[in-house]
Amino acid sequence: MINDLVKFNDMSLADAALAFLDIGLSVFPCQPADKRPATTHGFKQAVSLDRLAGKDAEAVEKFRHDTIEFFSAGGYNIGLPTGLQVDVLDVDVKGGKPGLRALRTLRDAGLLDGAVATAETPSGGYHVYYPVSGEKSKSIGSLGLDWKAQGGYVLAGPSAVMQAEPFGFRPYKWLWSRPLDAGSCLTWQQVMDCLGVKKPEPRVYDPDPFQKPEDVVDAMSRWLSSANEGDRNKRLFWAATRCAEAGAREGQLQPLYDTAARIGLTDGEIQATVRSGYRTGTQQ
Repeated sequence: MINDLVKFNDMSLADAALAFLDIGLSVFPCQPADKRPATTHGFKQAVSLDRLAGKDAEAVEKFRHDTIEFFSAGGYNIGLPTGLQVDVLDVDVKGGKPGLRALRTLRDAGLLDGAVATAETPSGGYHVYYPVSGEKSKSIGSLGLDWKAQGGYVLAGPSAVMQAEPFGFRPYKWLWSRPLDAGSCLTWQQVMDCLGVKKPEPRVYDPDPFQKPEDVVDAMSRWLSSANEGDRNKRLFWAATRCAEAGAREGQLQPLYDTAARIGLTDGEIQATVRSGYRTGTQQ
């Protein structure tokens, strides 16, 4: 598995999607030239050849043919769900984020030794692949690092997106890879310990008795809109909790639902997270 991904750089999207399936990974389509999922439920609708276990050769061949036809006709980018077969350390340099500095610190501490593949992202950052750890996705946005594990996904080369800076249509490019069993898992705690990041103390919220609940909902919606892929659910939960503590009624939370949908959460995720956060807030 994932022994020679560099050759995928020169494949068509359709051929690469099938090749990912053949080496045991799951895939799902993302919008052409974009990171957004092209499926209703995003990475949760990823497919793999495992679903064909026990099927006859004709069924397998039809699935392979349909995969090529689907990606060829739509020009879709290739999404890989994380937390199933691989985890990915996403190193971000957009807007001057210090992802490369953090990556060098991890390298010097030997935490890149267990990696099984690296890809360059269109913005000049990196995706560093590891065997799956069983952890959930996390983020340290101030350090330019996202941990793509359970509940996350990445685009995989030869997928490409339109990039504002540096401007142009730029691909994800595989730099090297080796067999999955030659690597070792990385944990988020190892990353935090190496970078000297301490787990934050729980935030205490003391609502202003003179602040209207609808103003809190509006402020939380604006704050939620800046969430990245790694902390969308966490921010939504926290926002719903704060709104409940401020006395907002459930019927006043529609701005949270609208914002959560715009940043890419599914209806099911939004409903469950808001209800859980609201319930927590009303129990304080």
